[in-house]
Formats: sequence, C-alpha cells, structure tokens
Amino acid sequence: MRRWLLLGLLPLPLAFASLLLATAESQPLVSRSDSISSTSIADARRLLASNDPRRLRRGDERTALIPVGLIDTTINHFASRSLGGRGAFVVVEQRGEIRLSVPLPGFPGTRYLNVRAVIGEADGRPPITAASVAALPLPAWLAELVAAAVIRAAGVADQWQAAEQAIRRVDFDAGGGNVVVRYVWQPELLEQARSLAVTADDVDNLRAAQAALAGLLDHRAGTAPVPLAQVLLPLLRCCSERSPRYGHAALLVLAAYLSGHSLAHALPEARSWPRARRVRLVLHGRYDSAQHFAVSAALAAWAGEPAANAIGVDKELRDARGGSG
Repeated sequence: MRRWLLLGLLPLPLAFASLLLATAESQPLVSRSDSISSTSIADARRLLASNDPRRLRRGDERTALIPVGLIDTTINHFASRSLGGRGAFVVVEQRGEIRLSVPLPGFPGTRYLNVRAVIGEADGRPPITAASVAALPLPAWLAELVAAAVIRAAGVADQWQAAEQAIRRVDFDAGGGNVVVRYVWQPELLEQARSLAVTADDVDNLRAAQAALAGLLDHRAGTAPVPLAQVLLPLLRCCSERSPRYGHAALLVLAAYLSGHSLAHALPEARSWPRARRVRLVLHGRYDSAQHFAVSAALAAWAGEPAANAIGVDKELRDARGGSG
C-alpha cells in the first residue's frame, strides 16, 4: 500500500516543476533597487510616535495611518532579504496590490516568478480578492491557502494570529496615500513583535555580549578616552565560538552602550544583566565617530545595509536641522 502511495505522489514534483516552467518569465514584474529612503525611516518614526505602545492600555481603540510608501519599502526589503527578489505595494482605488518578482534558479538564462495579490477593504483582516502567477490567475481561496501555508512555513503563525485578532477594519486611501488600520491594542502584540525581531538564541547571545562588555570595561578609568578597537575586537572574539550570530549581538550591545540606550526598553530581562561602567570610547579621537560607527554596524548586521544607510541619512538630516555635528 505504501509503495502505491509513493508512486502516486511521484507526479507532484513533476507537476510543480511544470507549473514553474510554464509561469517563469524572462522579465521581472518588479525591477528596483533594495535601497531604503530616509523618507521611509522618517515615516516609520512618525508612525511609532503616534502609536507608542508605552502609552496604550489593553482594549484601547486606535487608528493608524500607515503610508503606502512605507509598506512598499517594507515589502521590498522583505523580498530582497528573504527571497532574493524584489517587491512592491500600490493602492488603486479601494484595493491594495502586492507584487513580487523572485529569480528562479536552474533555468537557462534568468527567469522570474512574478506574483500579484490584490487585497480588498474589509472589517477585520483584509482578504485576498484576486491573485495571479505570471498570466495564470489563481482563485482567491487558493491564494489564501498558499498565503496561510507560507505564514506557517515562515514560523510567524502566532504573530499573524495576534495581529488578526487586533485588527478591526482596514481601508485603502489612495488619495491620502495611506492604508488606514483601525485596531484594538493588546499588550501581546508587543511581545509577538519582539519575538519576531529577537529570538531566544539572540537573547542568550545578547546576555553573553553584555556580560563580556561589562567585564572588558570594568577596569577602565572613566575619564581617559579609550580607542574603540581596544574594546570592539576583544568583544567580538570573546564568545564568537558560541554562535554564528554572536557578532550581531556584540555589535547591538556596543551600539546601545554608545548611544546611551538600555536594551531593557526592548528586552525587560536585560534589567538584571551586568551593567557596563561608563567609559569614553573614541574613534580617531572622537566619541561621535565611535558612536556612529557602532550604530551603523549594528544596523547593517540586524536590518541590512540599505536600512543602515537610510537611517544614517535620516540621522544626518535631523542633526543638520538640530545643529549637531
């Protein structure tokens, strides 16, 4: 019986390969760079400021105006980092449309899988109302099944469910250039967002890096400037054998230290970690150069170089307006 079942399953990979062959296209639907504009970073800052979770209580009803450009940038960043492709988001009338182009390996020349998904306005989570792969239309119900499978495969089913429960209404405002999301705040949303950004292994690495930094600075005098390299290199070497991502953690810990921000704002458990004494770390004799280097390196490690560049430009613009160097 098992043998016949296996024989019956053999055509499935062939059918999938045939589908890819039939829908692969020579030109991408989305062709753009993976850069992130400083405008998107500024939009994200404003969105967070107007929906600050520290000021929200359970059950508070809020309306978030999410710029279409910010969603567009986020989807492209995800497609670039996770799929090696490109993505886009547009609003046409009362509908949103996600577009993806992913290069397919194993084909002669460069071939692309081009996907469209149209999302309609709705109470609760907005449904997929139409979808296509290249010129092949997909039934909406099939697109929903595929989307659910992708969410599960990506390991974000719990986070997606929490967001679904919080959303009350989604509208697309093409004239205003916003996606209007009405939601009910639940503190679990913040915890789910943290779990997406920082895994349990990341927390272990951050704890080790914080302890290592505290140990490296414990004997340093607080007034004399210390070259950044004298701390950065030992910090990176300290626990590098424990995890490939320890270096990411070390850079984030150092960036938080130099910028004066506590990791406890994002990770409550960090309140009990060893505290590093305040020392003046410098790069080429300047504290602000050391700070800029560490923050940029951490952003590049955690969010990717395009995000680091965009945040750096945004900071320079804000510094220029504020008169700082």
